[in-house]
Amino acid sequence: MDYDDFLRHICPMLDLNWRKYRRRAARRGVQARIRELGLPGYAAYLDVLIADSAEARALPDRMLVTVSRFFRERDRWRILSERVLPVLACEAQRAGPSGIGAGFPGKDAQALVKAWSVGACGGEEPYTLSMVWLSWEAGGRQDAAVDILATDIDPDSLERARTADYQGSSLREVPSAARDRWFRQIGPDSWHVTEAARRPVRFWRHHLLDDLPPPASDLILCRYLAFTYFIGDRRRRAVERLAAASRPGGALMVGAKEDPGGSLEGLFQPWPEAPGVYRRL
Repeated sequence: MDYDDFLRHICPMLDLNWRKYRRRAARRGVQARIRELGLPGYAAYLDVLIADSAEARALPDRMLVTVSRFFRERDRWRILSERVLPVLACEAQRAGPSGIGAGFPGKDAQALVKAWSVGACGGEEPYTLSMVWLSWEAGGRQDAAVDILATDIDPDSLERARTADYQGSSLREVPSAARDRWFRQIGPDSWHVTEAARRPVRFWRHHLLDDLPPPASDLILCRYLAFTYFIGDRRRRAVERLAAASRPGGALMVGAKEDPGGSLEGLFQPWPEAPGVYRRL
């Protein structure tokens, strides 16, 4: 049995999209576990997974794909800035200081847009949101602050995110003006995120399906996680968690190549003229 055969057998049992786990990082995670258990190969590990429900539940977290980059799908960030953030900022201003919710501490009593970046990997996405918000804020178009909670289950990714040092490959979609403003070069091909861009972002270890979500988020970024890797009941449970975390009227942003299909029906509706963004009903 090769790796693809292994995925074809086990992923449907766990409501996972097997084609998305063909990446090298996911295969390394499976191979590492096979070595830990002293097994001869994929077929033997498949037998263990079928017999041991706890081992099967842990498998998705062993097949982590931690690929991200700054300003991924740059046009979607422009749409977010032009068509979604102004609405969220206005609604935060109307809510006033009372809009500050538990789980987002440390802010002054002011209008606050609360964002949650789910599956934040090495921090590229939440830092991008911070840069987009601060660039938009600098235009003097609103009086609200932003607080970004970034979560992931991988402690190594979270540590890298807190360090905020990146290779040039992670910056290949960053506009030159944004790179000059929000990054400091610290080596021939290494860059550090400025303190100003880091300040609105906090990192927590959190499991989307197992841990309680933060409450009353105005904006949730869930890109290339639930709507890429999850199918069936697993996706349904993820959507329910996202809906529980979103305030009525809040925004959910997914990846440009993701199609939630009918999984958002009754909970979210498309945001007008903002592809890839949905509004909580």
